[in-house]
Amino acid sequence: MAKGIHIVDAIFPVQGIHDVHRVMNEIYARDFDLALVSAGIPAVVIVQRIATELGKVAIDFGHLSDKISNGEAPL
Repeated sequence: MAKGIHIVDAIFPVQGIHDVHRVMNEIYARDFDLALVSAGIPAVVIVQRIATELGKVAIDFGHLSDKISNGEAPL
């Protein structure tokens, strides 16, 4: 846990829009409060489904995860 962030799980890779069904099946099996999704175009579909089907907060995180991990956008 760094700077108050505790990542409990990750699902990867997301291999295009045709992989959304598999990813959603994995998401259904997880317990979480907030989903940060960095998956290109499929992220739009994934965050919408998380919100409507699971009633959870989901944010399309875009390339921000890359920028945080390489130090370009420090927390």
